Amino acid sequence: MAMAVAGFGRNCHLPNSMQTPVHAALHHSPTDGSDDGPPASSVFLAAVRAAVREGGCCASRAGFVGALLGAAMGPEAVPEEWSRQVQGWEGVEDETEALLRLRDEER
Repeated sequence: MAMAVAGFGRNCHLPNSMQTPVHAALHHSPTDGSDDGPPASSVFLAAVRAAVREGGCCASRAGFVGALLGAAMGPEAVPEEWSRQVQGWEGVEDETEALLRLRDEER
């Protein structure tokens, strides 16, 4: 991760604000499809924490990494101790389910 940040930069102006979070999400996401890997919440935590540790505008990078992995792995990837602290989390889950239903209707 440190090499990616060194190469792409720490600031938030485009294009650097996209490459590093994408790198973190891809580097930490389970790709083999097996059930033998770490739990989704552990992968999510590792990726977000890696983005934060690199400094610079880490809040936007961490949010982007979280959004990417949340979309890829589902809301269950967000650690429960984190989701409990989000005001209105139940509404987020309801909206996500509604969006997924709309997506499935389009297919």
